[in-house]
Amino acid sequence: MSTQLLILPGYALTLREWARDVSAELEPLFGTVHLLEYLHWNDPTREFSFDQELDRIRQLDLPGDDLYLFAKSIGCLLGLSAADGELFSPQAAVLVGFPLQAARAQGFPVEDRLAHLDRVLFIQNQDDPVAGAEEVRTLLRPGAQHKLVVLPGDSHHYPDLMRLRGEIEGYLAEVDAGR
Repeated sequence: MSTQLLILPGYALTLREWARDVSAELEPLFGTVHLLEYLHWNDPTREFSFDQELDRIRQLDLPGDDLYLFAKSIGCLLGLSAADGELFSPQAAVLVGFPLQAARAQGFPVEDRLAHLDRVLFIQNQDDPVAGAEEVRTLLRPGAQHKLVVLPGDSHHYPDLMRLRGEIEGYLAEVDAGR
């Protein structure tokens, strides 16, 4: 399989193992999986740097086509920043736990960045504290293959990897059928 997946996890060090588990769960669906492990995960004296991690994405040897994006939380914003057509243009993006409130509070141009992506699967807990599912629903763009899967829950945790994989497989089948 020639497709590749870029995984951009959430910021917290506690997500390292979760991200590795996501990588293992999704690897059978893709030929190659790139998991960006943030610099501050390996050096606790380091602060997380959005710009530095974006530079690290630039340094990855990513294909111009047949690339897919999976991102959680801050990784969603990194992915949207990178998926501008210059760094890469993913075939589809899966955005989990989208941090809409924080993005807007920081002036992040969410709608402008999403305009670069025609195929987006949002997976959001109903009452995720970083943005409830109904808030995220406002990002669905008419005419694009945007879909929102609402999971029950009031946390920013997404532990059911088999459910995530099932939703992703179903969405990719829809996207492939629509090509």
